[in-house]
Amino acid sequence: STRAISGWLGTATQPAAHLAAPRLTRLGQDMAKPDRRDSALRTIQEFGDDLVHLLDLPGEASLRAAAPGTPQTSAPPDTGASWKQVTGGKDAELLGAIDAARAAWLDSWGAEGTKNATPGKSEAAARNLRLLRRLMSALADASVVAQMTTPDADGGVIQAWPGWELSGAALSTILKPAQARLATATDLTLKGDSAGAAKALADYESSSKVIALAAALERAARQRALVRAPVLVELCAPPTPAAWLIAARADLAAVCRYADEYAAAANDPKRADNLLKFLNTRADATLARFKP
Repeated sequence: STRAISGWLGTATQPAAHLAAPRLTRLGQDMAKPDRRDSALRTIQEFGDDLVHLLDLPGEASLRAAAPGTPQTSAPPDTGASWKQVTGGKDAELLGAIDAARAAWLDSWGAEGTKNATPGKSEAAARNLRLLRRLMSALADASVVAQMTTPDADGGVIQAWPGWELSGAALSTILKPAQARLATATDLTLKGDSAGAAKALADYESSSKVIALAAALERAARQRALVRAPVLVELCAPPTPAAWLIAARADLAAVCRYADEYAAAANDPKRADNLLKFLNTRADATLARFKP
């Protein structure tokens, strides 16, 4: 907790740091007073814990890198398009909302204990940021999968690995309804409808485990810089007992097979619904023991 605070205060790229700094100074002074030390330490630790979760949201760096005017980085060239796709075109507005919510939280937290404090404002601001964190976690996964479904990506880097054979077309079919839920959740969040946004996110999370799994695998594949082995090598060299995710190969094979079947069941809603439920169950079980 205290390490997170020290690192944050020492980072010149945090323009809102000054909003909380005066209160941190007061708490530091209280640490020297025996009758206030325990309370001050507890407050500092709680703030440090919040910083870990609220200072840098999942996917935020990617969203910022994709913003217009940002210098080109090593991010995939279609990153900006994927964020627009999964947010319903509200990527820039979302980035502004994150900055505003974080500043509001730091400002209200920093004002606590002074005449400028508004009771409950800091807690409400923190809840708003936590909702944004939950939304960004879902959007970050969907953005990665959206990148995997482009024609040039051909299913993503993970397709080079023999343990995952799922077409970009099948992923695109799974992503389409999830994307609509995320666009709704983004819109409701930006409008300040926290209850509606939370419900839309719950609907997304319960039906989109395949997206979370595909995104986790794709990130790991990019980190490992996987390259496709010749087909003959794949056929003649089965995985060893120590191979990556060897214990999850059966579940992964099932996800790939039935995802393609789900994509082919577009004209049979009942079968498609049953397949999606099965897919989510298998994908969730695999995610529970996934090790990048």
